[in-house]
Amino acid sequence: MMKYLALFLGALTAFLTADSLLGQTPPPPKREFRGVWVASVANIDYPKKPTSDTSILKQEWLSLLDTFEVQGLNAIVMQIRPSADAFYSSNLAPWSLYLTGKQGLAPQGNWDLLPFLIETAHARNFEFHAWLNPYRATNDLDTARLAPSHVFNTRRDWILRYGPKYYLNPALPEVWDHLIQVVNEIVARYDVDAIHMDDYFYPYKIAGEVFPDSADYARLGGEFASVDDWRRHNVDTLIWMIQQNIKSIKPWVEFGISPFGVWRNQHVDPSGSPTRSGQTNYDDLYADIRKWLKEGWIDYVVPQIYFHIGFDLVDYEKTLQWWHSNSYGKKLYIGMAPYRIGTDRAAQWKEPDQMPRQMRINRRYPGVHGQVFFNARQLNRNPLGFADSLRYDFFRSPALLPERTGAANGDLLPAPLLAKAKRTRLGNRLEWNWPRNPSGLGHIVVYRFPVGIQPNTNMPGAIIKILPADQIKGNAFLDTKGWKGQKYQYILSSLDRNYRESLPSNVVESKRFPKINPSRN
Repeated sequence: MMKYLALFLGALTAFLTADSLLGQTPPPPKREFRGVWVASVANIDYPKKPTSDTSILKQEWLSLLDTFEVQGLNAIVMQIRPSADAFYSSNLAPWSLYLTGKQGLAPQGNWDLLPFLIETAHARNFEFHAWLNPYRATNDLDTARLAPSHVFNTRRDWILRYGPKYYLNPALPEVWDHLIQVVNEIVARYDVDAIHMDDYFYPYKIAGEVFPDSADYARLGGEFASVDDWRRHNVDTLIWMIQQNIKSIKPWVEFGISPFGVWRNQHVDPSGSPTRSGQTNYDDLYADIRKWLKEGWIDYVVPQIYFHIGFDLVDYEKTLQWWHSNSYGKKLYIGMAPYRIGTDRAAQWKEPDQMPRQMRINRRYPGVHGQVFFNARQLNRNPLGFADSLRYDFFRSPALLPERTGAANGDLLPAPLLAKAKRTRLGNRLEWNWPRNPSGLGHIVVYRFPVGIQPNTNMPGAIIKILPADQIKGNAFLDTKGWKGQKYQYILSSLDRNYRESLPSNVVESKRFPKINPSRN
């Protein structure tokens, strides 16, 4: 039975992917951010268990990439600094407890993990966003396990305790400077595509406990009317400084924030969303995301709309509408919650169509440029078949990533010149050359259209492959995933590093496809 089910699903995939142009179901958009958070704190996603064995670290990462590739994703948001420690070789933080099992202990051979994570992700067409938690210093109160080089031990005067954790003090200019150095080290040394921060700025409030910064406010906050305004100023300053420093080092590296889903409630502020959230970014976490978007201090935002459709306190679509109206032209990706599917107490999360309906809502709004799923492990368990919905429906054909912020400068790359589409026993081999040197080439995009369809590279679902430039051999590509007997037309284009697309190439037509190859699925 499982054999026949696999054959059926494989045929269905091929049908939807290869011939979606013939009108069976609405095809995916041409450009879309399809991301997943890979959490390292407490070993939620990677690695499964702490280890210094580099072979295990490599195998587990490649296994994740295999799964993400099948699901149709194109971006990874990897947590590389969970608690003032590092998943990379750093002069500013010790190796993470969650990586090797002992804070400060490097992987075997003092191996730097991060270049491997980035290079293998890029080779599979995934963007790599480096996810940092800026202020969290520890995830508990067990300081005996902290390495001597951890900031808790080296700069105890920067540390505050609140609830069951220690934090870097957001009020101190010395802390701002330290965090700028952390970001600068990553951006300068590693080929990351973005720096990413989530919702942990000032910590979520704990009933009956006051954040211990009254002395700092008395010393540093005299010009502010309230402690709340002063705290927001502190976070504003850090965000502005980070953005300025990133762009001064590598202008193409983006800066994104994934805030809690509610900026402010409308009953408190008419500019807020029609929600009744208990805590908000502005009032409780002191993160004025709307201001950062308006001022251009961040390149993208990923609000965590981890709520079901029709939820009376925070409705999914109404909250999305607010972010859509308040993104100020910046890229808007929606943070989605597959971890809740089938496990949350609310009955709506036990409905198989809850998250597919959310995906369809996302695509109704032109200012929504994609989504990011929390988290990798929960998505990979395929809750109520949602991962299958991505693979066989929503992400059934590849999508280009959105153009990077500020990418409009300079000439477009030349389009390749397609020479022929040669039929082989395995499929159609495309070959091309260049009219001039494509300096700065990032990718080649392969479009395919059944004969009888007017080729149009703006037609969603027409892309069959996006080839990283450094993976192309001999200016050729073998299409093994066509239908037996079908004639195809092919077009190529080139992308620069900012995902700007060239004009389309010439069109070439193939002979009838030789057969359905087992490798096509």
